[in-house]
Amino acid sequence: MPATAAKVPEYPLDAPRVELLGQLVDGLDALMPCYRWHLDVVVPTSHPLATVEQPMLRDVSEHPIVTYVFSLQGRSSLADHFDSAGLPMKVVLTARDSDVIKTYVRLGLGVGIVACMSRNDSEDRDLVSIDGSRLFPQYTSWIGVRRGRLLRGYMYEFMRQFAPRLKCRVVDQALRAKDSVAVERIFGDVALPEY
Repeated sequence: MPATAAKVPEYPLDAPRVELLGQLVDGLDALMPCYRWHLDVVVPTSHPLATVEQPMLRDVSEHPIVTYVFSLQGRSSLADHFDSAGLPMKVVLTARDSDVIKTYVRLGLGVGIVACMSRNDSEDRDLVSIDGSRLFPQYTSWIGVRRGRLLRGYMYEFMRQFAPRLKCRVVDQALRAKDSVAVERIFGDVALPEY
């Protein structure tokens, strides 16, 4: 069930209303795509999957899984992905942070499923990161801004740093667009960075 505007808390007009979104939320007037990414699998170097050259989703499903906290707005797309493949997803622990997930993996509590950009070669030498781009769907991260809200300079700067393509002119153009279809046209030909 998608979120509704009633589920998005209201703040005073001058409060920051830039939201990082993993999925679209009704009621936000300008949803601007930032980048695309996928999930990776992380295991200790001694784990059986560490030596499998190209593990399949079935291989991952045979182990306890540690991953992110699921969406509060309904079923997880990750769980749906396992279901559509006819495979069980045995989640034993969830966390909001990839470093916490990797700590659980180091403790031998399960196979980690984390965002690909959470890889840190200098800190994760005791883990094997398995490219999940063949195993899992691609995701898009978005920034959403409500129309009619006053955007301060630091908010524009945050958006530009998060997604360099989102300069003031582009954000303002998206906010002036009459509807979501018009916003989509602004970004339709833009190739998003991929991680």
